Amino acid sequence: MNMNVGGIHFKSQCKHIRHINYTLIKILCEFIDNVIKKCSDINISTVVSKNNYIHKITISDNYEKGFENILESREKNPFNMGHIRDGHDNDNETSEFGIGMKAGAIACANKFTVYTKVNNKYYRISMDFTEMELEPDIDKSYNPTSFYEINESEYKTEHIFSNGSTIILESVRREIYKNTDNQMLTKYIQENLSKIYTHFIKNGVVIKINSNKVEPCYSFFEDNNVKIFNITAKIFIMVKNDFEHIYFASIVNPLDGKDGKNILVEYNNDNIEVKQKFLNQTDLDQHINNILIPSHTKNKYKVFEPLSLTDKSCIEIISTFTYFSKKILVKETDDEEGDDELNKINQNNIENIQYEKMPENKLEIYKDNRKYCDKQIASRNNGHKNYTLSKMNFKSKNIGKMLGISFNKDISLLGENDLISFIKKIVLNYNNKYFTADKGTSLFKRLYDYAISKNIEIPVNKKPIEKDPKPPKAQPKPVLEPPKQPIVEPKPVPETPKQPIVEPKSKPDPKPTISQPKIDSESESDSDTDSEPEPEPNVKPKPNVKPEPKIEPNPELVYEFEIEKNGNKKKLDFKYKNKKELIKGITNILEDYNIIGIKLKK
Repeated sequence: MNMNVGGIHFKSQCKHIRHINYTLIKILCEFIDNVIKKCSDINISTVVSKNNYIHKITISDNYEKGFENILESREKNPFNMGHIRDGHDNDNETSEFGIGMKAGAIACANKFTVYTKVNNKYYRISMDFTEMELEPDIDKSYNPTSFYEINESEYKTEHIFSNGSTIILESVRREIYKNTDNQMLTKYIQENLSKIYTHFIKNGVVIKINSNKVEPCYSFFEDNNVKIFNITAKIFIMVKNDFEHIYFASIVNPLDGKDGKNILVEYNNDNIEVKQKFLNQTDLDQHINNILIPSHTKNKYKVFEPLSLTDKSCIEIISTFTYFSKKILVKETDDEEGDDELNKINQNNIENIQYEKMPENKLEIYKDNRKYCDKQIASRNNGHKNYTLSKMNFKSKNIGKMLGISFNKDISLLGENDLISFIKKIVLNYNNKYFTADKGTSLFKRLYDYAISKNIEIPVNKKPIEKDPKPPKAQPKPVLEPPKQPIVEPKPVPETPKQPIVEPKSKPDPKPTISQPKIDSESESDSDTDSEPEPEPNVKPKPNVKPEPKIEPNPELVYEFEIEKNGNKKKLDFKYKNKKELIKGITNILEDYNIIGIKLKK
């Protein structure tokens, strides 16, 4: 009995890919990742239709070898859905799964065309996905709809560099991006590619979007007011017999005052244990060598996926505190301080400097300095931790597999293995415990004092809150005893002679008398004459009291805000009674929008 399972038709593959969470930026990255480490120039151009939807995207590079395996068959061909090549296991290349370019094209558009130069010959490859879905044969349904050699003239018509390839995505699916125009689309792509490829741009790779150069993005970790707090943790994994692992990390904390010495922590049974404190680099190297070269060579451990020949760690995690950055606008402000803060805001708008959003205790994840994603692994219930930021960088594709990397460049960190648990404990339970924006705590005071010691200028509204000194306990008042009076002995009373006892005669009961009220001698008068009226008292006239003026409420000031998000600009009016309310309003707006300008209307 035989079972013929076979493979799936291209139509089913296409349906599956278009239900994966691909975004426009992820799609562009699928094409850039293949060449970012091999070329010096990448050019992207877009065409937006009259109804304001993306119609066409063109991506060109100057990688000298082009699609070098284009003449190979089956899985060795770069257009095969399960393409396999040696570079997929090479940590020096970003490409890993062999499906990203095709999946990105299918998710984005209905037609995919490539012009490439390979060994001084020129080729054109076209894949019309609608036609491929209609092909009845399963194997043939994956083949390009056309593939042939072209001349140099046709190649140069579509390609702007002397070498490399051009990819054209046409009939872009509306599901992939919203209604837009070329200007807003250009800015959106610029901002996102800047965050993802900043390291490569700083090292000389030129990326342009519709002739606009992508610049490196701002980094809190390089901010002079922030980097003084950078806590660096390096994770080491030692492996023996492919199943015995030792996990430990060296942590350098500038706040401990030990001049960059290492704290050695070890992960064991889901717990972190501090093994040694304040090791210099020589001591740390000796500790590693003691594990690698034990007395019995049969039990020798090996370093697992080191970052480089000189750095035996496999992952680097940096955590920092952003509260004192000039790019961070805090909500707390008093009225008199609000004037200065408002001036700073207006000055920044004039100079086109934009505030950064709170990092919200996120973990930025990089693989070989290419940003993959942001992960919220910490709870946001404690708002005082919103100014903490961490980033993690690794190089090995094997480490990526342990972290749960997917073919469309997402890293979930949802696994429950030892490495993921160790990473979370370092970020949450160790590095983050040194940072808080609660200005009434001693920990914040320590951070503030450390910043001052490093000559960091801090505005008034970011200073610690001084606690009122406790009033002294009230002392009970002494009870005053009355003065003692001198004891006076009574004088003897002389005895009187006794009188004979005479019984009184009985008398009738007298009539009751009504006592009359006493009258002062000055007001006495005869009972038969009328008393003169009393003179009226002298009453001073009341002074003229002016009515109190009515207190009018503060008139509301109307401010016109010009704001922008993802390239969309608009103007909105907001009313505020005072500058304190204005500052709070600006802060709330900055959580979701970029403020281009503020104008007082009335």
